[in-house]
Amino acid sequence: MNEFVNQGALSLVAKVKPDQVQNLRDLLAQMVKPLAHVESNDIVPFAEITTIHFARFVVVDKSLSENETSDKDVIFRKVDPRLIFSTNYDGPQSAHIEEIADIAGEGLDKIYSHCIDYLEPDKRDRASRISYLKRLRKPYGAFHCGTQGLSVERIRMEARLRDEIEKYIDEKNIHRNWTSAKDPTKIREDIRRHFGQTDLSWALTSPDGPPLSWKLFRGNGWKTLIGLVLKILIILPLTIVPILPIILRYKEKRDKIYPKIRYDKHAKELAAREDKVVQNQMTILVDMKPGLFRAFTLSFVFSAVETVARYIFTKGKLGSIPTIHFARWVVVDGGKALLFMSNYGSSWESYLGDFVDKASVGLTAIWSNSVLYPRTKWLYQEGATDEERFKCWARAQQIPTDVWYTAYKT
Repeated sequence: MNEFVNQGALSLVAKVKPDQVQNLRDLLAQMVKPLAHVESNDIVPFAEITTIHFARFVVVDKSLSENETSDKDVIFRKVDPRLIFSTNYDGPQSAHIEEIADIAGEGLDKIYSHCIDYLEPDKRDRASRISYLKRLRKPYGAFHCGTQGLSVERIRMEARLRDEIEKYIDEKNIHRNWTSAKDPTKIREDIRRHFGQTDLSWALTSPDGPPLSWKLFRGNGWKTLIGLVLKILIILPLTIVPILPIILRYKEKRDKIYPKIRYDKHAKELAAREDKVVQNQMTILVDMKPGLFRAFTLSFVFSAVETVARYIFTKGKLGSIPTIHFARWVVVDGGKALLFMSNYGSSWESYLGDFVDKASVGLTAIWSNSVLYPRTKWLYQEGATDEERFKCWARAQQIPTDVWYTAYKT
């Protein structure tokens, strides 16, 4: 119960047959009607897959240019139909993929038969499904885990512990004014003594911290750290010259930015899928600004964010934001687009507000390399602090999630 458990982010991207997009969406819709059906649906019974914290299926079936702007010079790249499947999971990734294939093999056949290059019917066995899923994997550029080392089982047990403590305190207060009669230290001792004699006695021992090997090797962490050092060594002389700052400011002053336009229909569609339980999700797909300069800049920022997320922000917060459960950035479409997926507590407005107020520097450093992001200065300044424009931009780039599963309802 107290053993440290590795957590990861699995991102699978498959090409969908153009004439099968609506059929695929209809199939996925069967998994979410009614909402309570998600965890126990017959296609992918998420609740039976014990390693999943959160999961989603997202169909990308339209051009980003459909969100028209008032600037007729803005041209978005067309996006071919895609199916994105992502999870946040416990344990080794290979074991996680194998569990998915074992429990939802036939459901995967139904879903991925709508995709290009899926297995022929006579070749759909366990080994082939696992091999196919592994071929779809996309590595993340940066990943944040808000509950490092805590398994799905541990989090659920801690939720039960909280409920049992509240129930115990309420029962004590019914018979006498227990909490006002004791100081907090004695109340805590009483609670520990009581639950130390129950099946919740595991809570008396703190969970194990992350081992050094996990910090170094999770997602090739040592490569990330070495890569960051090498990139700094490359950047320093170019900054002193200063070549890179001049190029950066030249590009920033000429970047097109998103107009303050709200797309009410699109926003309402997204809002209708939110606030069903205490957690929410967000999926954003946005074009990258072209050129090697932006690709290198984003790679450097990813290395920095991944490093601080791994070694510094390990106590449940990203910067000073406590509501992010998991978040990842993934470069897709051959480096032409940036995919962001997060699972968080609170409302969309509150979540974006936290980004603006508490993490605008890191957020802007990453997303300033994508098209139409609010005007930035020196890569990390301004940007998200233009709150109204930033929120309009975020909603416009956000994609409706077709299926979303959370292992936690409260």
